[in-house]
Amino acid sequence: MLKWAISRFVALWILILTSLWLSLWLASSRETSGTIILTNNIFLDRYERFVLIDIDTRVSFSFSPELDDNERVFAMILSPVQERLIMFGYLDDNSYGVRVTDLSGKDTIAPIALANTNVLADSVTLTHDGRRAIIPTGITNNRTEQFLLDIISGDLERFTIEQTSQDPSVAWSPDDNTVASISDDSNDISQIWLHDLTTDTNTQLTHGEFSAYCPAWSPDGEIIAYLETFAGIDHLRYIAVGSNNGTNLIGGEWHMMTCPQWTSNRHHLMFIASDAITSETYLVLFNPVTGVETILFSVESNAGLAIWHH
Repeated sequence: MLKWAISRFVALWILILTSLWLSLWLASSRETSGTIILTNNIFLDRYERFVLIDIDTRVSFSFSPELDDNERVFAMILSPVQERLIMFGYLDDNSYGVRVTDLSGKDTIAPIALANTNVLADSVTLTHDGRRAIIPTGITNNRTEQFLLDIISGDLERFTIEQTSQDPSVAWSPDDNTVASISDDSNDISQIWLHDLTTDTNTQLTHGEFSAYCPAWSPDGEIIAYLETFAGIDHLRYIAVGSNNGTNLIGGEWHMMTCPQWTSNRHHLMFIASDAITSETYLVLFNPVTGVETILFSVESNAGLAIWHH
């Protein structure tokens, strides 16, 4: 009886992993699949850790990786392109650090200890190829320290960009050669700067009278959407990076819980926002050309959001 139960459990676990692999493979091979969204919160036991949703077909797939001791893991990020999990928490020697595993939880590189335990995991930003991640590790001398992790080789190096603001939000360009980040100007107003990794040069992009944050690079690399907050409201703005003119796009006002992100086809922006009256939080799909706002479904207020471009 026990042998039969164990064999059934092993067969079920193999089926789950196979289904996950097929979902990721099929989604990445379909040109019309649009955008995959990952919502996650490790402390919500009643929800799956990750929910992958195809916006075009509304097909979803949910799963939670098996953890040996979930009290030792405080944050987890999924890189679907490389099929890796990045986990932050206590390692076997009780030091604080990062582990990179495959989808079954097996380490793919040696665990890496981090000197600073104040990792801003919600602000970890993956490149579009899923290979590298910028890891903010807290405030030192009034600025956020950044590290660049290669999740395939395990190389970790200090990553210095033009950023003196305490806002750690960054955005990779579609070719992964430029990073948009936040830096305070002489009036203590945060502006968006571009850091070119190939030339190691910095260029100030915005010069607004209100602080800019949450840059979001469009898939064609031509426009950056960002937020300005004043009067208690988040205002969606646009600025051209390339030849396109971003001023003809429609903005909007929300109480945003996450930074906006572009869908793969550049037709929409997506974010989690809170209703000021009901305090309910929703996953919102916004068309910047028509101004049409679509509420997809309600989510937890502390859910995260990432979009898989492919």
